[in-house]
Order: sequence, then structure tokens, then C-alpha cells
Amino acid sequence: SKKANPRELNPYLKDDGNGYPEESDKVKVGASQLLSSSVVGDGGASWRLKALKRTQEQAAREG
Repeated sequence: SKKANPRELNPYLKDDGNGYPEESDKVKVGASQLLSSSVVGDGGASWRLKALKRTQEQAAREG
């Protein structure tokens, strides 16, 4: 496999890793994640909701 650059920042590429966390790591991350209305990786839903609210506020201001 390719030799990782010594300045590589991705910890999952160390020791000939594939660049992604192992499956066991994903379970830990999901279990410890706090419930929130906006979650990183929500597919852009929070961004669209924020844009919609801004549009509605602007429409209310401008009539």
C-alpha cells in the first residue's frame, strides 16, 4: 500500500489504515451522541430549515 505522509493528520491512516474508523468505533460514536435538533451529517436539513426561516422573516419584513 501507499506510504502515508509523515505529516498526515488523519489518525485512521496510521499503521496502514484505510482512512476510516473501524465499525466498532462507529457504534461508540452513535451511542454517545447527544440528541439535538441539528446534528452534523443531517443531510443539510438544519441548513434548509434555517434558510426557510430567514426567507419567511424577510417576507414578513418586506410585506
